[in-house]
Amino acid sequence: MPQFAPPSQTDPDDAARAGERMPSADGAADVLERLWAGLTVPAEPGAGASDLHIRRTARAFGLHAEHSLTALITDDRATLVRESAHVLLTLMRLWAARNVAPEAVWTELDRRTRVGNLLLALNAPVRGTGRAITRPWKIRSTKLP
Repeated sequence: MPQFAPPSQTDPDDAARAGERMPSADGAADVLERLWAGLTVPAEPGAGASDLHIRRTARAFGLHAEHSLTALITDDRATLVRESAHVLLTLMRLWAARNVAPEAVWTELDRRTRVGNLLLALNAPVRGTGRAITRPWKIRSTKLP
């Protein structure tokens, strides 16, 4: 039985180079589902998240988000991947502490994307008419609602 060395902590691409399978989009969804299932099981029956625990988790979320942005600015891919994973984990811990289902967040993201696409479609000029057309729905912002 061949033995594989674990990927290094400094380069997340070592796993890909070592022949390990990287998760696809379906695999990533499966990972998130398993993570969520582990977060929603309370350690003790009736044990809820205390405000102190939520504040500490929120502080950790902010710290890891800051480290992610620092890694993005300094173009440190390995740190960006590692800290982004921490951000997602702590965000999901906060959702679990406040009983926010991930499906509610995905639905909200989908709604915002659809509204943004609709606004872009309404703002697009009509092609092929040969004359200038007024657009009553002229949107000057590219920000999603």
